[in-house]
Amino acid sequence: MQLPAEDLLAQIEEHHLLSPEDAAALKTRWFRPGRKEVQDAARFCEWLRVNNYLSEFVLAALSRGKADLLTLNQYRLTDLVRTGAQAGDFGEVPG
Repeated sequence: MQLPAEDLLAQIEEHHLLSPEDAAALKTRWFRPGRKEVQDAARFCEWLRVNNYLSEFVLAALSRGKADLLTLNQYRLTDLVRTGAQAGDFGEVPG
């Protein structure tokens, strides 16, 4: 199921997938008054890809509502380094 264009934009902003400047430009260009296909999520995704805002990989995750998988969860990684198989490998270097 394709998410609406507004939801895709919300994910892009929430997960900082574009710089603030690019996000603002995207909003100005796509969500301008009078644009007929503004609600067409498939065209929005194609437009994002063609205009080099996002890659096909990122768009596939976004369209499935999985943008959270695109960002590194630093806390999970930190926990793995502390307790996982390589715990201690990344400890402090004696000074």
